[in-house]
Amino acid sequence: MNWQNEQLKECLQAFSSSGATSEKTESQFSFPSLAVIAGLLVLVSQAQDLGTVPSSQITPLNDNQGDLTLAEVVGLFESHWGKARRQEAFKMGRLVMELSERHQLAPSVILAVIEKESSFRPQIVSKAGAVGMMQLLPNTAKEVAKAYRIRSYKGKDDLRDPATNIRLGVAYLSYLRQNFGHSLHYIAAYNLGPTALRRRLRSGNYELGALDRYVRSIHVRARELHAGRNVKFPSLHREEALIAASL
Repeated sequence: MNWQNEQLKECLQAFSSSGATSEKTESQFSFPSLAVIAGLLVLVSQAQDLGTVPSSQITPLNDNQGDLTLAEVVGLFESHWGKARRQEAFKMGRLVMELSERHQLAPSVILAVIEKESSFRPQIVSKAGAVGMMQLLPNTAKEVAKAYRIRSYKGKDDLRDPATNIRLGVAYLSYLRQNFGHSLHYIAAYNLGPTALRRRLRSGNYELGALDRYVRSIHVRARELHAGRNVKFPSLHREEALIAASL
């Protein structure tokens, strides 16, 4: 926002100086005044859209869909479900790898969301009515199923099926990433809802508040799962993050 503030000051100074010169004729004065006013309007509108963010630099999650192997993904399911469910863990592992490639989302990100939302418990239901592995509300699931043609979803009881729930959850996460761009924002939208987050961003409010711990815990967990691969995560400066989140 510093560069915008400087431009805004320059425009205001130009506007003041143009009005202080009484010797100018009306025709000489009118053209630069309109240009200055137009510039001010553009800068003000941009300032309202962008707002500020808590930190000067944000590091996004890695979206490389090949960051984990099938064995590593299966191992995480098995660590939560136990060896008795190894065959089911393998099935879910293959599904996550398939969805990761299809939606271009890293397995580490998908697994971090699952772990945070449900701790890999397929039958869990929240107080708000969110169901299953990726804690989806029935109305959201219905919309996602229609948009992505996920035919295994017929009604809210299907959200208790791990495969159906993960298919819906990953598709929804992919949709949010396409709309919000930066992992800080699309993960916040997964919890808060896209409409509510969009309202915050447009008002210039980039403070996550109660969502901060949720968003950061998923970022930390995704990187923990990714650890040991010596892959550098790219930095995204504040202005780039804001542009990526523009709606």
